[in-house]
Amino acid sequence: SSTCCAPTSRVAIANPLLVRLIAEARVKTDKIDAAVLAQLYASHFLPEVWMPDESTLALRRQVSRRLQLVRQRTRLKNEVRAVLAAHLIERCPATDLLGRKGRVWLNAQPLPMDERLGLEQRLRELDRLEEDLHEVDKALAQASIGDERLRRLLTITGVNTTVAIGLLSAIGAVERFPSPEKLVELRREHALSQLLSAARPAPIRREPTRHPRSESAPAVDRSAHRGTVSAPSRSCSSWS
Repeated sequence: SSTCCAPTSRVAIANPLLVRLIAEARVKTDKIDAAVLAQLYASHFLPEVWMPDESTLALRRQVSRRLQLVRQRTRLKNEVRAVLAAHLIERCPATDLLGRKGRVWLNAQPLPMDERLGLEQRLRELDRLEEDLHEVDKALAQASIGDERLRRLLTITGVNTTVAIGLLSAIGAVERFPSPEKLVELRREHALSQLLSAARPAPIRREPTRHPRSESAPAVDRSAHRGTVSAPSRSCSSWS
């Protein structure tokens, strides 16, 4: 929970996956676990977890919602193509199968009545998803339009507005990372390491020590593929 029952100076949240002393204890009670946590915290060995603020949580919810909509849209597009392939219909001459010209071509194709009804249902669902995506993108832009970090992220080759907002939601407060290398470990070896580590010519070969957010993974990987040719001119230590 993000709220406390009683006022306190600081609340430390431990990572349960890393608190091995409790997991390996033979005798486990709330009193013993609390004492072990207190000892770890007093000796500065407690693996803490950073908790995002309300604005970052809201941004993450919107990014997650957008990813769900994109996945649903991709599924429907694949189903439309599968129907055409099942009936051995040649490839659409239009560039966009689901655009205006593509839909005119779709309506002219000889399909059974049941397949035609299913195709029309999918097209209506795609139109609804496009409207929802537009609303989510608008909300994301309004929530991050004044963020200076967004403008800095857009200077990286291969990063567009959607990817930059996803990175902001995954990173949160950049001050929580003690070094640029720790920030790079947030993503996979060939993603942020090639986008954000201009000062390190050699690739990072260590295993990630943090669990990245899955919502940002697809967009970051595509951006890394587009941005591997040139590295950014600024070090990520200047993001604060």
